[in-house]
Amino acid sequence: MLDEKTLYSLVEKAKKYDELVKLENRVGEFLHCSFCGKDQSDVDKLIAGPGVYICNACVGLCNEILEEVRK
Repeated sequence: MLDEKTLYSLVEKAKKYDELVKLENRVGEFLHCSFCGKDQSDVDKLIAGPGVYICNACVGLCNEILEEVRK
């Protein structure tokens, strides 16, 4: 029987493997910003999250909004 730590480690490795398989299946597909819809070739940077992406322009807009809120 596996101890909790070993089981947790195996689950985490399986999750990472699953993400790699999903990424391999999307090779050739263009990724896009989940917020503005711009294609990865139309932005400087595309930051990946769990199943979502945000471009540098949207991050900049978010920073501007947060600055306004702080004032």
